[in-house]
Amino acid sequence: MLLANSLAILILGRDWRLSEDSEAKSNAAYIKIMSWFLDSNSSPYSIHRISLQGNQYDKKVGEWFGPNTISFVLKSLITSHPASNLNCHVCPDGVLYKDQMQTALSTNSHTSLTTISPSTTNSPVLILIPLRLGIETLNPVYVPALLKCFEIRQCVGVAGGKPNSSLFFVGAEMSTGNLFYLDPHYNRPAVEIKDLSSYKLQDFSTYHCQIIRTVSIHRIDPSLVLGFLIKDLQDFEEFCKIVEPITSGKTPLFTIGDTEPDYSQNDLLVLSDDEDDFM
Repeated sequence: MLLANSLAILILGRDWRLSEDSEAKSNAAYIKIMSWFLDSNSSPYSIHRISLQGNQYDKKVGEWFGPNTISFVLKSLITSHPASNLNCHVCPDGVLYKDQMQTALSTNSHTSLTTISPSTTNSPVLILIPLRLGIETLNPVYVPALLKCFEIRQCVGVAGGKPNSSLFFVGAEMSTGNLFYLDPHYNRPAVEIKDLSSYKLQDFSTYHCQIIRTVSIHRIDPSLVLGFLIKDLQDFEEFCKIVEPITSGKTPLFTIGDTEPDYSQNDLLVLSDDEDDFM
């Protein structure tokens, strides 16, 4: 859901809404995006592909994917799907390094969707930051910063959940601390696999909910993934300024560094077992 939302924002824009009155070109783009998630081995982001990709991370089909695993699985699927015109950067240690992001944004590794969006000189980047913000429950010290994420323009949602239940959080009500979410466990009829030109917008109506669901932020699981969509270097510079309040202080949600430290062996102090002065 987080990835689908990112692609919809990237290709259609945040203001786009599903409507028969929308331009034919944008509706065709929407159908194209949805086809990438259909229940088929041929769909690049289907549950089949996600499950099989998990084998590379020692996850058998049906096993639970933690924040780190699903982040790297999505990165692998995005990398193998040039049509998305999207790069993915994962921060497994909760640190976002500027030099790595600048490289990712400057690398046009995918072919643009010329029939959907204009060609670009860079590849937008989906940042995935897997975190554990507590042991059994969400540590209250992180609540203000986590709520703040939903006010950031580049935020594309948070993948998380409640105990034993995965959810996708799309927004927050700041006054109450409630999160708005989509529930992937709510079963709906599968969409038939057919030629893209044969689809109508109503064929994908089950991908959209009619009821707003909320949950208190204090009830969510502490393991989650933050998602941010960065379109270019200027957008990234703006993002770094916006997130400063939640990436600094005594309890930052995550941190931003200039470059990743060099942990080569030449820089490490090695103590042998025969060290007499070791205490």
